[in-house]
Amino acid sequence: MRVFIVEGSTGEYSDHIEWQIAAYLDESLAQEHVRLADEAYRVWLAGRKPISIDYDDVTFLFSPYDVNMLRMGYNGLQYRYYPVELCEALPVLKPDQVASAKNSKYAKRAIMTRPLTEDERYEYEEWE
Repeated sequence: MRVFIVEGSTGEYSDHIEWQIAAYLDESLAQEHVRLADEAYRVWLAGRKPISIDYDDVTFLFSPYDVNMLRMGYNGLQYRYYPVELCEALPVLKPDQVASAKNSKYAKRAIMTRPLTEDERYEYEEWE
């Protein structure tokens, strides 16, 4: 089963941040949430003079469609949604998958189920 995560973002490069707002089972609800959040932001923005926007003040914009907003960068707010698989249990690897993973340095990281030994820690650092 897939869920659709609604996310807000602002900023660019090292200043870029993202935050999750809501999750829906119905994709059309996620689309509508993105549309309403974007519309609320644009209505607020239309009534402001650019010089009056304090980008560090999080109280300047309240939207019921984005209650998790932390701040706004100079490039404004962007909203999107994306699908994520909803899982009821952790994935279990079959023995043949574990055996083939032993030859892959990247897969080894994904299947670790215990703390690394000193030798493994050294080897793991070499992968990076």
